[in-house]
Amino acid sequence: MEQCYVFYCRSRSEKKAKLRLEMDGFRVFLPIAKELRQWSDRKKWVEFPLFNGYLFVYCQAHQLFTVAGYPGIVAPVKLAGAFASISERDIESIERFLATGLTVEVVQGDFSPGTRVEVMGGPLKGMFGNWLAEAGQDYFFIEVESINHRIRVKVKKELLRAEAQ
Repeated sequence: MEQCYVFYCRSRSEKKAKLRLEMDGFRVFLPIAKELRQWSDRKKWVEFPLFNGYLFVYCQAHQLFTVAGYPGIVAPVKLAGAFASISERDIESIERFLATGLTVEVVQGDFSPGTRVEVMGGPLKGMFGNWLAEAGQDYFFIEVESINHRIRVKVKKELLRAEAQ
């Protein structure tokens, strides 16, 4: 059965590895974020992988080490002794976050998840996730547990409602 497995990539090799895998018929998910960067003489939109050093590849369990043999791919990610995979629900959430055009940030860490909330308005309306107050800012975030990362975006607190238990 095909699943979306998580792979470590060499730094700055995610896009090339994705292209090579797709040329051989693999379906690959590489979320790309955009950021406006300022140089001394100009501003430019820069695209970069949302999860630096990770690539998500749809394959069967027996193909894991074939995929790991591609240039730029280091190894499949293991979590608690099993190969890590990401659910379609998480992929859809990541795609939706990126589609909003809001500034999206990936945070790795061990902060404890906050109150479970639903977004009541704006481009993320209807999404469920967690609320975190940090440095006086309100953030809405979803967790990608298979790689211990969270995607967070600043959302006005008044657009959030605690999820009914």
